[in-house]
Amino acid sequence: GRVIFESMCWMCHGNAGRGDGQAVKAGAVPAPPSFQSPEYANATPGQLAGKFAESVSGEDPKHPHMQYVKSLLKPDRFEDALSFIPALSYPPEIPGSALAGQRLFDYRCAPCHGETGQGNGPAAASLVLMQPANFTSDTLIAKKDWQGVYQRIREGGRGVHGSSMPSWGVVLSPDDTWDLVAFLATF
Repeated sequence: GRVIFESMCWMCHGNAGRGDGQAVKAGAVPAPPSFQSPEYANATPGQLAGKFAESVSGEDPKHPHMQYVKSLLKPDRFEDALSFIPALSYPPEIPGSALAGQRLFDYRCAPCHGETGQGNGPAAASLVLMQPANFTSDTLIAKKDWQGVYQRIREGGRGVHGSSMPSWGVVLSPDDTWDLVAFLATF
């Protein structure tokens, strides 16, 4: 399902399934619903198939172009794509996508925090005062204080106790930050 989503669906649904893909931003199609909502995150494959059927049928279908998209795929491949939707909003209690967050983490955070989040990335050895957080033992993550994790990413270390963590809020959107929080929750 991930391969189908990432090759076809992302253009409208966006990388994290928020309905903010490039085709929507260009005005080529109306915005689809966000898969980050609980009604999609917790849906069964049958419920997702029902939601899809509702969006393309009736006198005034919301997304008539989806019939064309569906016609391009073998039925089992389309079902795989539908089954992938809950993975976009994992973990469902956080308004972000761990899958999208992993991409950001790999690019922005792993150099200091390491690929496995243990604070041992290649850039960590260059830091003078304080080593990067180890997300496998971080207290905010252990307490499931997702708002606290979000704030820490947005505000950075602010020099607290020698932390050199930058304020990522100046370059990451709130949605990107929640994606990172969702990924950090997997540690």
